[in-house]
Amino acid sequence: MATLMQIRAALEDGQARGLKQLSRQVDAPPALVEAILERLIALGKVERVAA
Repeated sequence: MATLMQIRAALEDGQARGLKQLSRQVDAPPALVEAILERLIALGKVERVAA
């Protein structure tokens, strides 16, 4: 199961380019990754950027 830290680390390496790719990278369902991303945004740990 993906954790906040795994997703944050995956974002920091700069290779994930979208929800599906990030989901595959951390081996977690897209819905879970999306929920974790929303939490990270709410905590101010990551920023949402427009594609």
